[in-house]
Amino acid sequence: MRLSFFVYVLTILLLITSCSSKLSESVVAEYGNENITLKEFEKAYIKTVGDSAKAKQDSFERYKDFLDLYVKYKMKLADAKTKGYDKKDELQNEFIDYKKNIGSTLIIEKQIKEPGIKDLY
Repeated sequence: MRLSFFVYVLTILLLITSCSSKLSESVVAEYGNENITLKEFEKAYIKTVGDSAKAKQDSFERYKDFLDLYVKYKMKLADAKTKGYDKKDELQNEFIDYKKNIGSTLIIEKQIKEPGIKDLY
């Protein structure tokens, strides 16, 4: 009896995990020969919005608008790679400077401003 129960539970768990991984690998958009999976889209959306709680509250229209922007962004990246922009020194240096400037701004925002605002309220 115990063995059959164990096999039953194991089968259910395997079904659940296999279904959830298939869902996260579902293709939500295609461009050229590339695909954007649901998992990739969710990760990018949550990163843009700030956290998963905010993302869950957004409307379907906002998801669609973001998907449209994200596809255009990915297409521009692919086009830039095709044109060899990712190998140009001047653009790489500009990108490094941009990351430094934006990075310090984000650190100040996340580690100083947001906790300070939370403390006030």
